[in-house]
Amino acid sequence: MVIVEKSFPRGGIATTESKPDELKENIVFGAVQTKAKKQKRKPTEDEFEVGVDEENDQIQAVSAELLSYDTIQDGMNIMGVVKAIDQLYLNISLPGRITARVSALEISDAYTKSTREFLEQVDNGNTFKPLTDLYTVGQIVYGRVQEIKQNEHGRMQILMSLRPSEVHAELVHTNVKKGFVFNGAIEEVQEHGYIIETGIKGLRTFVPLEKSQADHVVGELIFLRVEKLTADKTASTCICKEVKPENMKIKNQTEPNIDYILPSTIVQFSVTNQLKDGLQGTIMNEAFTAYINEHQLIEPLALPEDYEINSTINARVLYIMPLTKLVYLTLNLRTSTEEQSFEPQYKRGDIIEAARVHHLGTGGVILVLDNKFKGVLSYRSIKSNYKGNYDQDEVLVKYAKKTKHKVRVLDYDPMDSLYICTDNANTVNEKVFALDDLKPGEFITAVVKERDLRVGGYTMQVGRVKGIIEKLYLAPVPKTLEINSKVRCRVLAVNTE
Repeated sequence: MVIVEKSFPRGGIATTESKPDELKENIVFGAVQTKAKKQKRKPTEDEFEVGVDEENDQIQAVSAELLSYDTIQDGMNIMGVVKAIDQLYLNISLPGRITARVSALEISDAYTKSTREFLEQVDNGNTFKPLTDLYTVGQIVYGRVQEIKQNEHGRMQILMSLRPSEVHAELVHTNVKKGFVFNGAIEEVQEHGYIIETGIKGLRTFVPLEKSQADHVVGELIFLRVEKLTADKTASTCICKEVKPENMKIKNQTEPNIDYILPSTIVQFSVTNQLKDGLQGTIMNEAFTAYINEHQLIEPLALPEDYEINSTINARVLYIMPLTKLVYLTLNLRTSTEEQSFEPQYKRGDIIEAARVHHLGTGGVILVLDNKFKGVLSYRSIKSNYKGNYDQDEVLVKYAKKTKHKVRVLDYDPMDSLYICTDNANTVNEKVFALDDLKPGEFITAVVKERDLRVGGYTMQVGRVKGIIEKLYLAPVPKTLEINSKVRCRVLAVNTE
């Protein structure tokens, strides 16, 4: 008997290795996130097979990014710090080096009414305070984004409202509990206390004089905590106590409602992970995931690795993303008067000869100024130094750790506690950068930019500073000045306001 062996084809069939699904990285609503696909399972006997093969994606945040013009949305409630004040507007510094504008008509309904009565000289016994007396630079506020648009110069502009009727438009009295912390406006000054404009549907609020500071005026916004609540189906009445920014901490709750944890409230944050650009953790007994960006740590030059896993720290709520409900916090509580009224060490235009690179961080190269202050060279600013194609890695080699660079201060951001700088050679070497660089009586060469019909003259450009020549001070010659031409002129006055 002949044994015939089974014949095999020459070569072989290449085995295909099953590769794990690649993780796609996206920036969604302020956090870098990945989609992790779950393994498919076979349908059980009592399940339809249709739909079982559909992907089941679960979003997991892996990095906390700064708030940006791409992630900020209409209707968001955000905490900010007052950056500048004039008679008509507040400039508010928001997280992510964003500046918002608040009109005097968007403080509160009561303040709008009080302003109108003041302008019409109605004598109702109420004291009126302009914005310059009502607010101080560095003061904590929170408001709602009303509009995001481009101004006439092509720059993004954020318009916000602080009015309780706008900020608390989605809150109802039935969900308000004892200990709730919020912002309300003085609606009426009475003999024994204040009636408060809350903007919360169905909530009537009173603050006794003994539970508040003196000399509040109609329309003024103050922080409050609910001490006593009488609830009903149609309306609720509460007695509140005024609280200072350092006393706005709320207790951990067993069934917390994220919509009633408002910006500027202080919560207990538990660290669960050190990220490359901040911290990840939880609040309210692990009920909600929260993030702290590296620019919002306690010390400006601190790093995420300085904080231990499982440690618990007090943090202030900055904002909550509307869809994902991810919470963003700051460890810079600004509880002291010194922190709230901080005077920048450097002013716009100052040149720092040896700014040292600390690390490559969120939004740019982080610098150490004078061994204790924090600065940033934005990646956008660095890119502007190069035209055409360039290798990003080769560019960033120039900014290795501990290297020193000559930079110029463009601005100070009180929310992120850092100086915005540039190392652009043209900007750094510009002789006329700010109004302080010009003195009355000085002879200069200016560039004619455009006709100014308001003064019958021209708008001029001197370095980075704009000026005007009125008709009265034009040379007695019949011809007009050509646009973009250079003229020799003299500084008459410098108006810093």
